[in-house]
Amino acid sequence: MTNRSTARAGLLGASLLALAACSGGGDVASTGQTGPVTVGGGGDGGSGASKQLDFTTRACPAAAPEAVVTRDGADMTVCVVPGGTITADLTLPSGNAYALDGSLFVGENAITTDGARPATLTIEPGAVVFGLNGEDAVFVQPGSRIEARGTESQPIVMTSASDLADGAEGQSALQASSDGTSGGVTDARGQWGGLVLSGLAPINDCGDTGATPGTAGCNKDGEGGSGLFGGADADDDSGTLAYVRVQYAGFRFSTDDELNGIAFQGVGSGTEVSYVQVHNNADDGVEFFGGTVDADHVVVTGAGDDSIDWTDGWTGTLQYGVVVQANGAGDRAIEGDNRSDDVDAGAAQGRRSDPLLANLTFVGAEGIGADGIKLRAGTDATILNAIVVGFEGGEGLDFDADSDAATPEVRALFAANNASPFDDDAAPIFEAAGAGNVASAGNTLDGLFPGEAE
Repeated sequence: MTNRSTARAGLLGASLLALAACSGGGDVASTGQTGPVTVGGGGDGGSGASKQLDFTTRACPAAAPEAVVTRDGADMTVCVVPGGTITADLTLPSGNAYALDGSLFVGENAITTDGARPATLTIEPGAVVFGLNGEDAVFVQPGSRIEARGTESQPIVMTSASDLADGAEGQSALQASSDGTSGGVTDARGQWGGLVLSGLAPINDCGDTGATPGTAGCNKDGEGGSGLFGGADADDDSGTLAYVRVQYAGFRFSTDDELNGIAFQGVGSGTEVSYVQVHNNADDGVEFFGGTVDADHVVVTGAGDDSIDWTDGWTGTLQYGVVVQANGAGDRAIEGDNRSDDVDAGAAQGRRSDPLLANLTFVGAEGIGADGIKLRAGTDATILNAIVVGFEGGEGLDFDADSDAATPEVRALFAANNASPFDDDAAPIFEAAGAGNVASAGNTLDGLFPGEAE
């Protein structure tokens, strides 16, 4: 691990940069409608709305006709994307809000469908996509792509109907989705599904296939009914996420199946992930299920469970990351493992979980009895230049030595966490990393502004 981290550390900057901008089946086709239609549902039963909100500034595309939807006392003029599978490219122009009327599957699954038809979903800067019925989600299938490239001033927002409904008349969809409330409250979660990218990159959990980890036949069922993912293409390209904010997601499909804000399932290194934020997700903020994808400038705020999670042999990188937890909600800033039922899965094929993370600031909150960083189930990792503060209910670092072959390396500052900055199992990796590690009983960190200890 030392040689690897030394070689890669030269590519990493020394300072943390905060995120600036981010504050089934059948073809989808035009219904032939030429004017607004009313889609009922929500708190008003389709009637009695007191606000009229127009969230269109351009003509809706043919595959997403204009309609009026009613939620929480508001009639909202939007473009409606029917649920199902698109097998032709679809572009959602800027300036409009797009309601998902059912989960949207981008392309046919290249693993399960012979001659699968791929598709690309393009979302332009400033567009807002929202779930209309709670369980709605966006599933990018293996072999297909999403091109969601926002800008600093015009991010792409993926959110819930209630988030838009509490906007004010005259506001744009982007303004209504950027007021910090959904349904008039700041702690809303689980109001729609989320975003799932599935690819053909290597994983080490092959389900019941009996395949070898990292091979084309090593596939696994994804979350929320997203389908199979995984393969042998480490360079697989699922598209682009840049200046994208996902908020109030994590709808619970069942007691053991609720979506992450953004799930990367077997996603390859050809995929670009930069400047993304997940806010107030009911489950994890972002989770990496195997794959090789790299990410930078990742912010997770108010997660209901872990903020950053990995499993199934993820070997990518994440640098410039911020986690801020909400009081009384959430769990760990990081939960990382290899595979819970086989801690050394994929080790022989070089497919053990082994990400590199650098330049991180993790801020805990009151009422959370969890560790700042939890490394378990045979994961390797290199974590450099991290600040972990305010996890008063647990250690700054908890390492479960499940596998003698897993030797994570951590170089961090642990301040104002539990009286013990790390547990007994973590002590060897903490001390072995040596230079740069600091444990502090107190600090003056205020929000994200460094204090004397930092």
